[in-house]
Amino acid sequence: IPQVGLILPEESMQKRLARKGVAYRLHECNRPPMIGLLRLLLHAHYSVDVRSERDAVDGRLQEFPMLAVPECESLPGDVVESLKTYAASGGSLLLGGPRVATLFQAELGVRFEGEPVDMRDTYRKLEAQDGGRALFFLYPEFPELHVEADGVIADCGGVYQHVTPETAEVMSRWYPQKDTRAPGHCAASVTSCGSGSIGAFYVPLPEVYYQGQHPLLHQAFQKTAHRLFAEPMVEVDGSKYVDVSLKKKDDQIIVHLVNTFADPPHHRHRHTVADGFIARPVWAILCRFAAPGYLRMVVGHSLQSLTFYGHQAA
Repeated sequence: IPQVGLILPEESMQKRLARKGVAYRLHECNRPPMIGLLRLLLHAHYSVDVRSERDAVDGRLQEFPMLAVPECESLPGDVVESLKTYAASGGSLLLGGPRVATLFQAELGVRFEGEPVDMRDTYRKLEAQDGGRALFFLYPEFPELHVEADGVIADCGGVYQHVTPETAEVMSRWYPQKDTRAPGHCAASVTSCGSGSIGAFYVPLPEVYYQGQHPLLHQAFQKTAHRLFAEPMVEVDGSKYVDVSLKKKDDQIIVHLVNTFADPPHHRHRHTVADGFIARPVWAILCRFAAPGYLRMVVGHSLQSLTFYGHQAA
């Protein structure tokens, strides 16, 4: 059942593969931003389908209420135009980083100031200047980038884009110091696009979340995602490690709840419950179901205290 479609940027991945050489595995070409955005969506309890970028051109994604595009260096021109048409036709489009956001400048309702900046270039310069003493982070020109969520900040350094909001609503801000009293910059925005809406992150939030899954970054992401897609078919209140997958069989709607909470829960190289994982019970899960009819619930031993609200459950 279409809910959120995550676009796989195949052309950008192939370009990176060509630069890195054959020893560089294809699935590594866009792993941090792609897997980071996937985890953020799953941890927000969205049902996610990974789709080819060509599906947008072929018109196969119009039934999705929201499409998410991970940070990438480029997208084919016909894909960009198809995604713009999708948003203008009533869909919600989420852009997962500053570089992909530059492809939609006219639609985002912000003014782009210069080109994307990679803080890591400054890191490397200061590291060389430091002469191997590992004290380069003490230099006054050492760059910082912190994203704010409810008055608390989390580090989110990497590639960022300076923008000035015009018609867009600012969803979160970033700060160059560990002080939210200082002037903040737009980290994410949402604006209308035709009969739909479009939002973007101008900081590498999904990529940084891939590395450590900081709860404040998750909170900042949820605020933007919820603004774009506030009423999915199933809403789950509970552990972020309960993944939701919606399927349909004949005339029945099936809700899969998958407990992915395991040891170690934050290991960035593990994406499935597989060898080396010990599943831990997850408690107090509240589900709200928006579709009419009856629900058939199958609860495993590691999903405890499951409650459904909405329509009757069988």
